[in-house]
Amino acid sequence: MRIILFTFVVLFVALVSAVVLFFFILAPSDRKLLFTPVKTVSVQNEERSYRLVNGSNDEARPLLIGLHGFHDRAWWMSAYSGLHILADKEDVTLALPSGQKQSWNGKFCCGWASQNDIDDIAFITAMIDDIRKDNAIDSQRIYVVGFSNGGMLAQRLLHERPDLFAAGVSVMSGVGDRETTLDISDAQAPLLLVQGTTDNYVPLNEQLSSAGFNFLPANDTAEIWATHYGLRDKQLQQTDAYDEYTWESDNNNQLVQRIYDTSHRWPQWRIWQLPDSVPPSTQEMWNFLYQHRL
Repeated sequence: MRIILFTFVVLFVALVSAVVLFFFILAPSDRKLLFTPVKTVSVQNEERSYRLVNGSNDEARPLLIGLHGFHDRAWWMSAYSGLHILADKEDVTLALPSGQKQSWNGKFCCGWASQNDIDDIAFITAMIDDIRKDNAIDSQRIYVVGFSNGGMLAQRLLHERPDLFAAGVSVMSGVGDRETTLDISDAQAPLLLVQGTTDNYVPLNEQLSSAGFNFLPANDTAEIWATHYGLRDKQLQQTDAYDEYTWESDNNNQLVQRIYDTSHRWPQWRIWQLPDSVPPSTQEMWNFLYQHRL
């Protein structure tokens, strides 16, 4: 009897918490996101899923792909970053794909996807083709932004599908670890690297191990990309929100590194506030992306 009563109390508290969350914490845009239908596409005999926000079959819109982190979820990533609000504000179609077992194959990381060599490049490509069937997409303006493990896949996509992507953003991520560095030799698209001063997964200047990871420091990632693009003479510009590094020889804004005073998280995220607005960091990422086209 006590077990039944305890179970009932737990379920009741969970239900009340869900109602409070839904009506008093989530903004209208977040409640709309939760009910966005999940679409599927078949890739190598497996069903892969994604959510599509602000699709349209009328005027061609830019397509922004948001890649969640390890043990993260697509809708949750959009909730804390405000990408779905950005999509409505900027008239952008947003795709939020889901990695298998909440992971992406970043080659050197992470989890199920990398351990089983899941072909996430094929999935993202098939998803874009599926979106194009019913939506008008500006093929010159397809962008990708990834957080953490998603940032690794974003960098892979710029290398393996340079024909698709006009620019990309990698947030709190890197280009490799002590044993493996991603091949970026075919990458052409401009890249924004967003890092944190107290990120103990991807440290700025020294190599630390956290939860079994040994990622290259963020500044090493920036230098690897700068070398690939033939850039030199790194220079600093400071703002109230972040330090920004560019390269004097970079005439096309090909590579930018922004460093926020934060840990391994999305900078200026919406959680605990959930205003129906776009965080400045997310808006600034979009401003970087939108200045570029194929």
